Amino acid sequence: MAYLCAEMNERYRIYIMAAKPSLLHVAAVCRAVESLGACVVSCRRVQGASDPCVMLTVCFAGAKSMLLKTLLPLARQYPLLLRVCRNEERVKSIGLVAFDLDSVLVRTEMMNELAARCGCSHEMTYLTELAMSGQEEFADNFRRRVSMLRGLPLAEVKAMAQALPIAEGVSALKHSLSVRGVRTAIITGGFRQFSQSVQDQYGFDYICTSEAEVVDGVLTGALSGAIVDAETKAACLRQLSIALSLSPDRVAAVGDGANDLSMLDYAGESIIFNTSTHGATVPQLRIDAVSTILSIGDN
Repeated sequence: MAYLCAEMNERYRIYIMAAKPSLLHVAAVCRAVESLGACVVSCRRVQGASDPCVMLTVCFAGAKSMLLKTLLPLARQYPLLLRVCRNEERVKSIGLVAFDLDSVLVRTEMMNELAARCGCSHEMTYLTELAMSGQEEFADNFRRRVSMLRGLPLAEVKAMAQALPIAEGVSALKHSLSVRGVRTAIITGGFRQFSQSVQDQYGFDYICTSEAEVVDGVLTGALSGAIVDAETKAACLRQLSIALSLSPDRVAAVGDGANDLSMLDYAGESIIFNTSTHGATVPQLRIDAVSTILSIGDN
């Protein structure tokens, strides 16, 4: 085993945090990474963390994106917060954190909520799951979902944007990051009205989002401009980091679905978290735990 790990010279840290930690969570993560041929070198409890946290050290010869793709479904299956980074001491502090919107900053998929107004909720939910799980390519899937909203009044979209089911802890999260001088961005495939509302309410610095086409006050079922798919998300994050003179190791990204994979892979700190798939009776971390898990290892 020692020889195999020596051959796999890239080491990663995987932090596992949960409101109610269980060996089941750790075992699930270990099984996932070992299914790729990775080697779990060590497992230890992180001392001093405000929420229970376990750190795995993993040797893996493959790409980081493969680890992330394998771990993404676990945050939808279990109420976990996962942080993946290379196994090296952080020299400089994080300067930018980018967040997906749906099922991260808000506790639902907003396309599904819009579909309920159009009488196509079941089909929309099915298509959304195909996109989030990576079973269908996002851009084509999203066009189909947008087409289902044809005829929806823009006024209804705006009303929903003012009553978003915000994830618990967003205000504390934004404050915690702001006092540390960290810039924040919302990078989402969803409609501008929703990310704009969260930006206005909580003071996020940047947004990158898709835009619904509107004619005479109703959605046409088409888009105005480009779809913010996985590659566009990563490109947006890269452009922001360059504009802020931040290397990838000073950038973090938070997401939960296949459309976030490229953005998560670009960032030096990759955070996997889902706020929508676990019932109210399941103990779950607040989203401000993202700030806590990122602070572990700060010099």
